[in-house]
Order: sequence, then C-alpha cells, then structure tokens
Amino acid sequence: MKIERLLSFVLLLTCACALVGLNATVYAQRKLSPGLESYTPTKMEWLIMDLQANGRTYLISDSEYSLDYLNSTDAETVTIFVRYRPNINREGMNIAIDTAKYVIQSTAKRHKWDDWVKIREDVQMSSSRQ
Repeated sequence: MKIERLLSFVLLLTCACALVGLNATVYAQRKLSPGLESYTPTKMEWLIMDLQANGRTYLISDSEYSLDYLNSTDAETVTIFVRYRPNINREGMNIAIDTAKYVIQSTAKRHKWDDWVKIREDVQMSSSRQ
C-alpha cells in the first residue's frame, strides 16, 4: 500500500513538473511577441488614458467643438485641447471646459495625485472644414 501511494505521489509530482515546464515554455514563447511584453505606464500616461477614455468629445459633422486631454511637456500638466468651429456656442463650450477641469481634478484626487497635477487650456478655432 505504501509503495502504491509513493508511486502515485511520484506520478503526480512528475505531471506537475511537466505542466510547470510546459507553462514556462508557453510563457517564453508569448514573451517573444512585442504586443505581449509588459509595460508600466507613468502616472501621467495613466491619467491621460483615463481622461481620454471617459471624457473626450469628438469634432464630428454635427458638433461644434472637440475636446481632448493631452500630456504637456512638463509631465505634470494635463492640457485641455479644444478645437471649435466658427459657429460655436461659446457659453456651452466654456461649460464643457469647466467640466473638463473638474473631471481632471476629481480623477487626480481619486488617484491621490491632486497635489502635483496641473491644468492648462489650449483653445483655438479649428482650421479644418468638416
């Protein structure tokens, strides 16, 4: 009985080792693909991605402006990048910009980054004729 238990344990251990070896091989093969390499974004990259994913406004055929969040060159400032058409309702656009500032501040606060995140605006008339 003890020999059967020992053989079962050895068989189980052999299978486990083979499975670990197989997983290591699969992992090594996956590491060869650049799309699967790990990447840790900076805090600013993470903040910009979060803001863009949740608050971007597109300049499409029936809209008057676009609003994007961009990383400034100093790595501590989020730029609210707005391009608008000549027929814009400025009051509505200004409300959207104020809302974007609030979203940046609240998102930074949620991540506990509000002590260093700064905000700047880049608001200009669009040169495109969409």
